[in-house]
Amino acid sequence: MEKAKKKQMSPIVVDHGVKQILVKEFKTSFYYVNIALDGKKLTPTTLAIRLRAREMGGISADSINE
Repeated sequence: MEKAKKKQMSPIVVDHGVKQILVKEFKTSFYYVNIALDGKKLTPTTLAIRLRAREMGGISADSINE
């Protein structure tokens, strides 16, 4: 049997300073913010982090490649 593929969102690229702000704002670890921005987890918190990162000027990695 094949392993089920996990859904993964496209990564969001932000500056290091923005990541530090997100860590403080969401009271979480830098590692968790990186997981959220990489789109590896789909929880309410990671989705909120991704939304806030986009509001702070983050861009999707898919739009960079176009």
